[in-house]
Amino acid sequence: AGVVLSLTMTTAFFFFSSRVIRAWAKDGILPPGFGGVNPTRRTPVLALFLVSLLALLAVMVHTQPGIVVSDVNYALVAVVCMLFPVIALMLLPFTRKTWFATAPGFVSFRLGPLPLISMVAFIDALVLIALIALHFIFPGNTQPLTWIDLALFGVSFVAGILVYSSRKESLRQKGIELAPT
Repeated sequence: AGVVLSLTMTTAFFFFSSRVIRAWAKDGILPPGFGGVNPTRRTPVLALFLVSLLALLAVMVHTQPGIVVSDVNYALVAVVCMLFPVIALMLLPFTRKTWFATAPGFVSFRLGPLPLISMVAFIDALVLIALIALHFIFPGNTQPLTWIDLALFGVSFVAGILVYSSRKESLRQKGIELAPT
């Protein structure tokens, strides 16, 4: 089960991260080249390369002897970070009705009145919330969250909000409106 979970989390990490980088490029936060997609596979190749490079660097840092890295709560942080795009995906058909209506068939497919993508995202959100709860119920061999862990997460979260807000304002001044999601 651990191997399957690791493979699933790794795949989700590369999928979500590369799409976030692509979105940042389309919003002008990163150079436009990161927003390009392969015409055949429709994957953001340069964004995937950047995510792969960052993942490789993280592995290299974590495997160096004598380097103290706070990776004890990596799984918890990864799950919390995955929760945001999953919730956004769950709400997309209801908050962006025109986007959803013009999406490809496999994205806009409905089971009765409910969008399939929202149902899958809801199940994913429940699994992620359960993983967060299980981290505290059965801590295993991980160390408890420290104030440093919480501070790093908080600073990262606030930094993300500041980057988004400043870019949104910059685009608004150019006449481009980003609707809140």
